[in-house]
Amino acid sequence: MKHASGYVSAGFETKKDSSRVLDYNYGFELFERFDGDNNFWIHQAYFMARYRFLCLRFGKKEETYGNQDSLSSGSALWSENARPLPKLVLSTNGYTDIPFTKGYVQVNGLLSHGWFGKNGYVKNAYLHHKYLYIKLGGKLPVNISYGLQHYAMWAGSDPVLGSLPHGWDTYERIFFAREGDPDNPDTPENESKNRVGNHLGSRNYGIDIKLKRMLINLYYQTIFEDNSGRRQKFMPDGLWGVSLKTRSANKFVNTVMYERFRSVYQSGGIHHEIDGSTAVDDYFNHFLYRSGWTYFGNTIGTPLITSPVLSPQSSPGIINNRVTAHHIGCSGKIKNFVSYKILVTLSRNYGTYTSPFPETRLSKSVLLHLSNNYKRIKGFETSLQVAFDLGEMYGNNLGIALALRKYGMF
Repeated sequence: MKHASGYVSAGFETKKDSSRVLDYNYGFELFERFDGDNNFWIHQAYFMARYRFLCLRFGKKEETYGNQDSLSSGSALWSENARPLPKLVLSTNGYTDIPFTKGYVQVNGLLSHGWFGKNGYVKNAYLHHKYLYIKLGGKLPVNISYGLQHYAMWAGSDPVLGSLPHGWDTYERIFFAREGDPDNPDTPENESKNRVGNHLGSRNYGIDIKLKRMLINLYYQTIFEDNSGRRQKFMPDGLWGVSLKTRSANKFVNTVMYERFRSVYQSGGIHHEIDGSTAVDDYFNHFLYRSGWTYFGNTIGTPLITSPVLSPQSSPGIINNRVTAHHIGCSGKIKNFVSYKILVTLSRNYGTYTSPFPETRLSKSVLLHLSNNYKRIKGFETSLQVAFDLGEMYGNNLGIALALRKYGMF
């Protein structure tokens, strides 16, 4: 262990009331980290209002997007690995029934605008995010779902080029992933020939099987950053997962799951034209937005692609985005009052196509999480987390966290 660090957080969050036609909730959290320097920030601060099936939210809130299990290693493109961004979000309240389909056809959608602020190589960049999911099956024992996620970093101020394209015309081009305006003097030459901004996307496929005593979930998330990946409906890279969950939450083993993650293909390692676009997708990196798909040094997507803060280097960006990994998770209850969660991840790390590691770096990560709700002291919960890393990629590290939470009013 190279050095010791710790953190303290404090905050509050109000409950949602799904029985109301009009409802609102809000939350706030402060975070203080001790790692040689005092790092203090507002981690969460948001307000959300809901009317029927529509939700409007403003502020910073922890969230993850995708169809992965709750014990997942993390969504391919948006996990909880980075700090929350300030955003304005309009969404449905989860899956919503399509009229006249009796619940057999449901949709789930979102449209948001976010601000990266002064963090990153390009300052004051914007975030564009939208998704649309459709689910078929309703009360049938098998449901199938398909969703499309689209993210983009755009606008901002480059330290060399200055102001980058912004405004409503550029927003329209970002929304439809079109080329930059060649007549706009702020448009870099490369962006007038390619998509303006830094785009990422993912197709999410899911199958939910409802048995008498168990729920089975199968899911697959692709990764693409240009046409060479976008035009492939199914591809070698992505996140595959299966989870088995009992209908009773008080079982010793409530959920078991397995995931496989792969990001080594990237449309091929030879820089040639594929369907009108080049290969070597170089996941989470971008020639203009050089900090890549990161926020405050952490990858916004899967933590299996190495965050810059974990690999100090002279230039910003991702130095390890070619990864294969296996991840297993298990959760349940011990004697009905202690909940536990165990996560184990094994990964092989290859660097990038342009800067491969001389030798494959292995990593093993383990997390044990125990929590207890006290029946005699209503609303109090204590938890213990122990985690460690082993291997050549991140070295040997140990972390221990203790937490006390109070639910409800003091």
